[in-house]
Amino acid sequence: MSIKYTIKSFFIFFIISIYPVFLFSQEVPHAVNNIGVYEFLDELANSQIITINSVVKPFSRSFIANCLKEAEEKRDQLNLRQQKELEFYMMDFGKELENGTTVQRYNGTTVKWFG
Repeated sequence: MSIKYTIKSFFIFFIISIYPVFLFSQEVPHAVNNIGVYEFLDELANSQIITINSVVKPFSRSFIANCLKEAEEKRDQLNLRQQKELEFYMMDFGKELENGTTVQRYNGTTVKWFG
């Protein structure tokens, strides 16, 4: 009886272990005490360049990256300071974007940020 039980247990374990399981990691929140990026996102939201819910904080890094990408698409609505600040934050949060994004710098050069 114990050999049958051992063989059944082995096959059950083997079937479960080869069953394809897709696991996704949790999103990494960005610390609220790093207020620079949060103030910048609030400024963009107040200018109606992006849409965010400022009550729900901390934002995940991928959410911040997508907000910055959305702001990048409306770059013509930003002043020079905002464009420089956007470029600064894209250097950090651009890594979170899956397919990368093309960013045009304020001095005219174009850079591709990869995730």
